[in-house]
This record gives sequence, C-alpha cells and structure tokens, in this order.
Amino acid sequence: MNGKLRACIAATALATCGSVGAVTVILQPSAEGQFTGSFQGAHSAAGNLVDRYEFVSPLSGFLSFTLDSATPTGTAGVAFLGYGLSSGPGLVLFSSSAPHVQVGPLAIPAGEVQLSIGFNAAPALNPDAPASTSYSGNLTVSALAIPEPETWLLMSAGLLAAMGVRRVKASTA
Repeated sequence: MNGKLRACIAATALATCGSVGAVTVILQPSAEGQFTGSFQGAHSAAGNLVDRYEFVSPLSGFLSFTLDSATPTGTAGVAFLGYGLSSGPGLVLFSSSAPHVQVGPLAIPAGEVQLSIGFNAAPALNPDAPASTSYSGNLTVSALAIPEPETWLLMSAGLLAAMGVRRVKASTA
C-alpha cells in the first residue's frame, strides 16, 4: 500500500508541474561521440517535489544519468521517486528510494530534451532547524553505435544466404 501511494503521489507531482522553472544543463564534449553535464538541486521545503532540467542533445543517441542524494548533518536527505523524459517513455517510477540511482541508456533524439526528477525531500531531523535537502546528478549523452564495414558485410551475407534458402524451398514446393 505504501509503495502504491508513493507512486501515485510521484505520478501526480510529475504530471502537474509545468515546464516553468526548468534549469538549463550545458553539455560539454568529454570523449569522441560523448557529451556530459552536471546539475544540482537544493530545497528548503520538505515534501514531494519535482525539478526539471533541460538540455540540448547535440546528437541522436543514448542518455544515461545518475542521481546522488547529499545528506548533510541534521537532515534525512532525498528519496528519489521517479523521472520523466520529454522524448522518452513518459513517467518511470523507481522501485526503491535509494540515495544513489543510475538510469540508462535511454534512446533520445537530437535537439531539446527535458528531464523531470520526482523526489521526496525529508524534513529536518531537528524540529527547530529548517529543512535543507540537496542532490546532484550527471548526464551523459553517447552517440549511437555505427557498425563497422565487416559487420555490414557479415549481415549482408547472412541476409543473402537466408533469401537463397527461401528461394530454393519455394522452387521445390
């Protein structure tokens, strides 16, 4: 029951938040065919929250991202609930609320992409202290793998062989 309630709250929070207030993440080349960027979220309020990050993917490829909860003294930290991707599978809920989450690879097109992170910011452990939670994340966009010429040759030979077998079977029937 607790898991279903948490999923319902996360789905509602992700669905009702508009794109207003999205933070832009700048992707930088990190290796050939790979771009990375980082982001941080900090909040002084407790509860179920959503942060939005937007970036421009310079290529069609795969997105991977990690989320890490910072747990300063006097706080209970962040529990990640799920994510939404403007160009992807929609709302995806996490099965656990671990302080470290790794997602991907997810196929994305070149162009503007928005990533929404749903999480629960826990209240301060000391009732006299204000809530203070934060987390960080890293994005990695990698190019689609392009087969080498030998791979194309092998795939073509296999396709021709399959067509030849089919043609022989059809002519003998």
